[in-house]
Amino acid sequence: MQGYGAAGQNSVFGGSPQGNGMNRAPAGFGCGGGGCGDFSSHGYGGGCGSGAPAFPPQPPGGGGRPAGVGGFLTAPSAPPPAAAPSPLLRIRAGIEAGNHAEVMAGVREADVAGVVLAPNVRDMIKQWLAVNSPKASEPPPEEPPAPPPPPPTEPPAGGPPPEPESKGPAVTSEKLRGALLRFFSMAAKGSDAAAGLGIIEGDDGNRYLPLPMLGRAVGLAGEEFEVAMAAYKVVTETPPGTFMMTDDARSVGLVEWVGWEEFSSSLDAIVSGTRDPAFEPRSIQGHVARAARGAVRSGPCRQPDVLKRLQENLSSEGLPEDAAPALRSAIARRARLALACLVDAIASQGLGPQAGVDSMGLVGQLPRTLFGIIFENIDDRDKGACAFLGE
Repeated sequence: MQGYGAAGQNSVFGGSPQGNGMNRAPAGFGCGGGGCGDFSSHGYGGGCGSGAPAFPPQPPGGGGRPAGVGGFLTAPSAPPPAAAPSPLLRIRAGIEAGNHAEVMAGVREADVAGVVLAPNVRDMIKQWLAVNSPKASEPPPEEPPAPPPPPPTEPPAGGPPPEPESKGPAVTSEKLRGALLRFFSMAAKGSDAAAGLGIIEGDDGNRYLPLPMLGRAVGLAGEEFEVAMAAYKVVTETPPGTFMMTDDARSVGLVEWVGWEEFSSSLDAIVSGTRDPAFEPRSIQGHVARAARGAVRSGPCRQPDVLKRLQENLSSEGLPEDAAPALRSAIARRARLALACLVDAIASQGLGPQAGVDSMGLVGQLPRTLFGIIFENIDDRDKGACAFLGE
């Protein structure tokens, strides 16, 4: 560096008295004397000497010159102040942290700073704020405790194994009875159809059907043993008087079947005899006895049917309309006679030795009230006919 001084001036750092000496001086220091040392052309700070004391030393790079110029060290410039985060970054940080207040502050800051938020971004922020709005400081409602699980059921120790459950609809005694009636009605006794259906004919006129076939007929499914056991259980739980079984307990029949068949066939023969112009009381005597026995054997299941058949076939309302008046009168009298004898025989067959003095009996033992209901007006001929048929 070169400093130039006027004549008669002295440089602070050894300038020549003539003012034209070349002196090395660091930048930023002034010169004494009347001359001026101009260092600006070389990029250095200049000073003036006017007899005043020199300026205090400046830090390197003073005078507004950049550091490091001309090989001299200068003080580093101060770092710029950290810029505040943009509103968008603040909103994003709040969303990632789940901070509702921070997101709201970022939105307000964007509005103040004039930062334009795209419509879709503003909608997204609104949705996030709605979903993540701070809840009221209330404890959540307590859920009722779940009921404890039921204790595991253990099979009873030492008991018999449970009976196999049959697959299919529930079976009742009425269903079994109806199925047996259909089977027996479809196939006459001793016919090929009866043999094909597996019907077993007994010596006493009873009929039986194997239990597995009966169970299948009412809709039971499963193995043959399971079906048979299910049907057997219903049969044994039914009160006596409905079902009857073979000695080996493999087939089942109806108590009522033989009696009902005998009663029905005998009653048809009685009705046919009363409408015969050449009627004789002796012609229906055996049929009356068999009809009474069949009515009793048919059991309580057939009691309504027995009374219905008697009313339909042996009443004055069932007389043939095409018969002559004299024949109609005779048929009506014969029907009343047969009805009285049949009712008396049924009562005697059913009561037996246990009948009391007021029980139905032939002639003298028949209560006059019941006899009056049957005949309306009792005369000697009716009494005589009853006595004859009862012998």
